[in-house]
Amino acid sequence: MLRTFRLLLHTRRTKALVASLESQAEIMTHLLNIGPGHTDKKTERIVKKDSEFSRLIKMNLFLIFFLRDLQFALNDTLSERNRSKQDFYARHLAIIVTDFFDKYGPMLNMGVRQEIRNSQNANLSAALNETEVAFKKLKKVDDAYLRDIRNAVAAHRDIDPIVQIVQFEKLNADRVCKAGHDVSAICSNLMVFWTVLIKSELTK
Repeated sequence: MLRTFRLLLHTRRTKALVASLESQAEIMTHLLNIGPGHTDKKTERIVKKDSEFSRLIKMNLFLIFFLRDLQFALNDTLSERNRSKQDFYARHLAIIVTDFFDKYGPMLNMGVRQEIRNSQNANLSAALNETEVAFKKLKKVDDAYLRDIRNAVAAHRDIDPIVQIVQFEKLNADRVCKAGHDVSAICSNLMVFWTVLIKSELTK
């Protein structure tokens, strides 16, 4: 009964978050002038004139789309009662999480770290430092584990069935979901950084 209640609560939160993300995506695509019905001439001018603004919008859109898919994968894994199907969803979730590990550095290295530190916003800088620490800790603990799962039994890159059997035995859906939740929190923080920088560009 308690598990059913938790799953119901998680599903409702997922639906609410996905709805919010899709709403944000509409706003971002509107600002980029790649969506239907765009008539904001002022925004249109900003996007064309300021490539930095356009870059920030695109990075935020990437995070929105990524976080939406992550929530779907988390919900599927947590709500599935059939063990084989749950493991299947967990393997897909492992692919998403390891992809984020690979993209985290390049995303922040595109001048974002310096922009945040130059913003003279102490709270934002502190939040960035906390996010960096959380990411490094998560990657240190789960990167190798999740990559082995991804390579052997999710993306099927290794054709050795013995390797696959070993990884199937190591697969722990709860551990993969924990990593997914941690990535979700980090991703949400990154969206805050990009949103603040976007607003700053709009006021210039």
